[in-house]
Amino acid sequence: NLIQEAVLWPQVVAAATALRDKHKGKLLLAGVDVCQRLSGVPLKLLAFEQFFNQCPTWKDKLVLVQRVHLTSSRQGDEAYSSHEIKQLVTRITASHGADVIDYEESATPLSLADRLALWLACDMLLVTSIRGGLNLHPLEFVFAKGASKASDLHAKAGV
Repeated sequence: NLIQEAVLWPQVVAAATALRDKHKGKLLLAGVDVCQRLSGVPLKLLAFEQFFNQCPTWKDKLVLVQRVHLTSSRQGDEAYSSHEIKQLVTRITASHGADVIDYEESATPLSLADRLALWLACDMLLVTSIRGGLNLHPLEFVFAKGASKASDLHAKAGV
């Protein structure tokens, strides 16, 4: 299986380790979304902000690792959404600390290797799309976590 093999690729392991090291000792929440209004990223950020407002003790324990893909398919929607998301990220990090959100935008979708590194490094996946088609990221996340644990068990058992 491709995912079972890919979680062992050196670049995947290195990227996952680097992300874990960047946020050492913290619970990591992953988000991968298209930059459009109905992808739910602004609502995810508002919920994250509300969580920190109600539970400030989590500020030093939790990081949202959010990756956003700029598709250029709906440019007006994308520009509006990108601006809104950046404003929310700025507001949240100003109020709760620069390290609570690890946000990146990309003109290309995350490669399989990049997604698997993110899945392996993160503890949870947050999918908050308001409207979307078939999203295989949750299935991929669960499978990658399982494949990673199976590989660890095989290595420890000498299989």
